[in-house]
Amino acid sequence: MKKLLGLSLLLLAGCLGTDSSPAAGSPVRDTGSSDATGSGDVSEDTTADTTADTTADTTADTTADTTADTTADTTADTAVDTTPTDTGPVVIPDGPAGTLPPLGTAPRGYSSSAPAGQAGEPCRTAQWWVNGTSRSSAMVPGGECIQCHRQQGGPSYAIAGTIMGDYDNAENCRGVPTALVEIIGADGVVTRLTSNSVGNFYLSTRSSRVVMPYTARVTLNGQTYAMETETSNGDCNSCHTPGGNGDTAGRIVAP
Repeated sequence: MKKLLGLSLLLLAGCLGTDSSPAAGSPVRDTGSSDATGSGDVSEDTTADTTADTTADTTADTTADTTADTTADTTADTAVDTTPTDTGPVVIPDGPAGTLPPLGTAPRGYSSSAPAGQAGEPCRTAQWWVNGTSRSSAMVPGGECIQCHRQQGGPSYAIAGTIMGDYDNAENCRGVPTALVEIIGADGVVTRLTSNSVGNFYLSTRSSRVVMPYTARVTLNGQTYAMETETSNGDCNSCHTPGGNGDTAGRIVAP
């Protein structure tokens, strides 16, 4: 009986000795099981790297796009009208009209006879537009281009006019080709145009960057005639009429 009781006590003591739970107040060692595979660090590193890469890529793309847009805009503006101002030889247009350059063959719609009602009117080139309002870049030299185009639904121009053979030349008289026309905006930027085969020149509203008011000058034969006063009226022939007015001597002519 004593042996059985002793054995039971031994067995009970053994069972109590197998409890692996730490006693209250005993230090607990962090095994680091959550980082055992490094999954926590990888997740944090991946997020940090992705954020950094995305930020870097976005910044790089934005910079590239901005640079490209700026370059494109600058190139486009330069191609249109950002030629630097130059001074060149300038003469106020109070002298005679210069020597006519070679005129070449008259464009279609021209005749050596004046249109009805204009016989005897001055025309230095002796060639006349006789096709009325037939649409052509050679039409109606000396006419009020912008006003007519508004009424007839033609192309929209910011500035348009004609270099004529002499101060008193009539409307429909062929003008002077190959003259350089420079429009100088209020900001000093110069827009360069060249008179076509009948003397007409024009700058479309869509292409214009001219800051009003502006002045202008015409160069041919190595000399330049320049406007004395500024204007915001782009319909040049409305002021530069055959008889002139208080501000003009007559038609726009080349020196």
